[in-house]
Amino acid sequence: MKPIRIGLIGFANSHQKDWLEHFHRHPGIEVVAISDHSPFGTYGGEEHARRLGVDYHQDYRDLLKRRDVDVVSICSETTLHAEQTIAACQAGKHIFYDKPFADTLENARAIVEAVQSAGVKFFMGLHLRLDPVFRRVRQLLADGMLGSIHHIDLIGEWGRSATIHTPWIHNPAAAGGGALINFGVHGLDLVRYWTGDEVTEVYAELGQRTYPEYPVEDTAVVQMLLCGGATVALIAGWGKPVERYSHAYDARVEVRGQHGTLRANFSSAQHLEVCSETVPYDRTTWITVGGYQDIRAEAVDMFVTYMDGEGPPLASLEDGYRNTELVEAAYRAARQHQPVTLPLPEWNLLW
Repeated sequence: MKPIRIGLIGFANSHQKDWLEHFHRHPGIEVVAISDHSPFGTYGGEEHARRLGVDYHQDYRDLLKRRDVDVVSICSETTLHAEQTIAACQAGKHIFYDKPFADTLENARAIVEAVQSAGVKFFMGLHLRLDPVFRRVRQLLADGMLGSIHHIDLIGEWGRSATIHTPWIHNPAAAGGGALINFGVHGLDLVRYWTGDEVTEVYAELGQRTYPEYPVEDTAVVQMLLCGGATVALIAGWGKPVERYSHAYDARVEVRGQHGTLRANFSSAQHLEVCSETVPYDRTTWITVGGYQDIRAEAVDMFVTYMDGEGPPLASLEDGYRNTELVEAAYRAARQHQPVTLPLPEWNLLW
């Protein structure tokens, strides 16, 4: 079978370096070309192209003109996503995408319309859906171990050093926002993924606690009401003092339901604690989910299967739009200091 020929656009999002290594190692993919230049800077793409012996284009539009590129992987600055994705669709390229989907709901609509109009395939690599701890959370909730869900607490924090080495993330012209859009979107997506439910109301408060000198939030607190009646509290930020922790990234979740409570920590990546009436004896158990798994490698396997027409994408075009709608609603709620009801009126323009 002919390999999928892929070109990479943008290395502003550090995930692109990881995707590149997995693309390069996968027998079903051929890395053809790289482009890594924007008004906000360059991020090592040319060095990667030289190392792998593939072509480098300063202008991503030159990469899109190539007939030997089937798919583009886009990991540029958030505010460039729509422009580059629409151009890729117009060039007939399939899309491999990293979060966030778009910087505004208007641009999210434009992306959806471009993908649908061009008839290209779209795969969103929301890799935390494949984390063994988070995937087991979804399974246990679906199996009814806690009964109906009452409340979810979710905390996601990056260490300070992660953003010090990514200066564009503090520039709203490049990032489109701060911790909420560029990091908290993972948590918003996981809530939808775990529960299979949509959000009907959002309230948010944003803060500049760690980096008051920058014009974007480094802390976001989001409260949500799901259609099924459960409430959610999400804290997302990038101010954790890394020197005091063993991991630069920390995510913790607690789910309370009709029959008990579930707790999990992404950093330990080993166990979930479940206290439930459905568990015999002392009603508390530790569930082992196994050791380290290369979730990006699994995502790339899923991508190849999807491109071959033999499986679904990890996350869909609609997931991308829904997550952007949640981010937009949270920013509106923070500006207005009052809850925002979903779906937003703009939703009806698409589905």
